[in-house]
Amino acid sequence: MGYATLRVERRGPVGWLVFDRPEVGNAMDATMLAELERAWAELDADPAVVVIVNTGAGASFQTGLDVAQLARDPEALRLQSRRTRRAELRLTGWHNGVRKPVIAAVNGTCAGGGLHFVADADVVLASSTATFLDPHVSVGQVTAFEAIALARTSPMEPVVRLALTGRHERMDAHRAHQLGIVGEVVAPQKLEAAAQALAEAIARNSPTALAHSKRTLWGALEAGLTEACRAGALDTVAMWGHPDQAEGPAAFAERRPPRWEPLADDVSGPGPGRWCPAPVPPAPPTPQEDPVTDTVPPGSYSTYTTLQVERRGPVGWLVFDRPDQLNAMDSTMREELATAWRELDADPEVRVIVHTGNGRAFQTGVDVRQIASDGLGMERYRRSMEEFDLHFTAWHQKVTKPVITAVNGICAGGAFHWVADADIVIAASDAQFFDPHVSVGQVVSLEAIGLIRKMPAEAVMRMAFVGRHERMSAQRAYELGMVSEVVDPPERLREAAQELAEKVARNSPAAMAATKRALWGALEAGLTEACRSGARDLVSVWGHPDQTEGPAAFAEGREPRWQPLGPQEAEPAPAGEPAR
Repeated sequence: MGYATLRVERRGPVGWLVFDRPEVGNAMDATMLAELERAWAELDADPAVVVIVNTGAGASFQTGLDVAQLARDPEALRLQSRRTRRAELRLTGWHNGVRKPVIAAVNGTCAGGGLHFVADADVVLASSTATFLDPHVSVGQVTAFEAIALARTSPMEPVVRLALTGRHERMDAHRAHQLGIVGEVVAPQKLEAAAQALAEAIARNSPTALAHSKRTLWGALEAGLTEACRAGALDTVAMWGHPDQAEGPAAFAERRPPRWEPLADDVSGPGPGRWCPAPVPPAPPTPQEDPVTDTVPPGSYSTYTTLQVERRGPVGWLVFDRPDQLNAMDSTMREELATAWRELDADPEVRVIVHTGNGRAFQTGVDVRQIASDGLGMERYRRSMEEFDLHFTAWHQKVTKPVITAVNGICAGGAFHWVADADIVIAASDAQFFDPHVSVGQVVSLEAIGLIRKMPAEAVMRMAFVGRHERMSAQRAYELGMVSEVVDPPERLREAAQELAEKVARNSPAAMAATKRALWGALEAGLTEACRSGARDLVSVWGHPDQTEGPAAFAEGREPRWQPLGPQEAEPAPAGEPAR
């Protein structure tokens, strides 16, 4: 059964869904609305298709509903109106629960409802001649679904501007790339080839790991950070024992293409109403030991074999120290990290913590070989994931002081935990970022969930799905807001980190702790709830001596004499409130 308004075909492992009403800007009439639902389902069910590309024929990508045609078809108009009212649309891959990665290749004008297909894609490419506009308000219509999705996955101000200027202003492809709405801009004549090449790169990875990762990352947009991480941890564990998890490393070691298992029918995709929160595990019956107070007094540091921990003035340093293993985390490092974060946070002389790595890599995730050979360590790791009871980042350990991550060299896979969970991130100019999980049959989960709340989602998803076949430069990470400073030459990274940390350390410890608690708490809730929680953090320092000392020092032209951070101010949020 063919299509009248679409072209649907397969090119190798890549399925193509092409809007094919070029004479009306590829606007959606009643026939296209019905055909889209069928096309997405057929491509998602085709075992030979691993990735789907969506583009348009002619000069336009997509321009929304063909209102004139629908007005002549009352039954189709009623159906679409009913689906809109109930938020049960069936236009995009996300609406239809598509499990496979979807690339939108924007070839020209993308207007109004056409933004659905950009907002709901996993990865977006654009022709250099592509333009984006939303004319809804210019014709008396409300901008809603498309802009809501874009506002959750990219900077909000440009989305609101696009919505409110209507047909009177357009965003070009280069601006969309700057904002992270689009991941790559290519010449018009190269768009189709670029989309096919990118899709083929993604298709080299495990189809099952891609599907689990996609469900996890879209699920992260449905919940607060901690709740999303709990669900993501279960998605990670759900794939443990899958044949692809043995095949991926074996193929890499043998330098051959992996022989992946086909995507099973029982793997579900993301979409409206499809995300389910993970059950919250019961609290442990007895308090866990505090590794700081039970071993060393505040201001003293334990002896470490995989880390370097020290203080330089008001700055604590935590340095990965397994350079021969590219600082991969073994069982010992995992245990030592839990202790090191708590010791630095408890040291009254430390106001800011800098985190970096020795050697040519910042960090490269878990040392899979070592942990796999340690039966007890592997079982503890599994249990910690199932219960989302992790202790190796500052966020996991509820560190109250500002944490600066300084990325030196390679940052791969699980290393993104420490990027996502830091307060500030800087990088050497030669730093490289990539996530090889899906290339070795693993699920991209917790690290990317943290990143997707702090930077444009398209870039996170692209990195997650391309795997080891593409790297992000420090400059692109800076453009996207993943890092706030690129240090050149790279040899100056630690010097720059110390300077930045000392700058931060000049501020009130109590005010910084409350500010950090408020801002991380905002990732756990909706806007109003986050503001209510933030108001409590704001009021918590009223009457604190620093609120008198700060203005006085400024008026007298001297450095403030801040109060040390007290135990009450250093407490994490209580149970039931934002966990950060």
